[in-house]
Amino acid sequence: MEQAILRISIFLLLAAVVLFLIFGKTKTVEQKYKKGKERQFQVAHAEGEIEQTVQSGNIKVRIDDLTNKHAIEYDFTKKWAEALGQALRFSRLTHRRGGIVFILGKESDMEYVRESVKDIKRFNLPVDVWTVQNLKDKKVEIKI
Repeated sequence: MEQAILRISIFLLLAAVVLFLIFGKTKTVEQKYKKGKERQFQVAHAEGEIEQTVQSGNIKVRIDDLTNKHAIEYDFTKKWAEALGQALRFSRLTHRRGGIVFILGKESDMEYVRESVKDIKRFNLPVDVWTVQNLKDKKVEIKI
């Protein structure tokens, strides 16, 4: 009798774990669409040529969005310093203004954007900034 109860308990526990793994981690189509990956945001919002490669000496750089006016880096806000460095390098290599499209995940991510804009203003950097939150939304330009 005790073995039967133990087997049933183990079976129910395993079933619960399997159901959690299947349904607990599955995102709805809307959740996937809102979050997205960096590449999806590039495709959804790019206004120029996507993923253009430029070479500087032996170093190759991939520009996320190359337009007539800008060489733009798309990145999530927590990688703000890397994005700023990329935008400056893109500007130097292409003789265009650098740009950053910050992908916002939550409201508090705007703090990273504000701090980046302070650096851009303080050092008069040739970089423009936009934000986007969802794949279906339009980019919002941040006035510097």
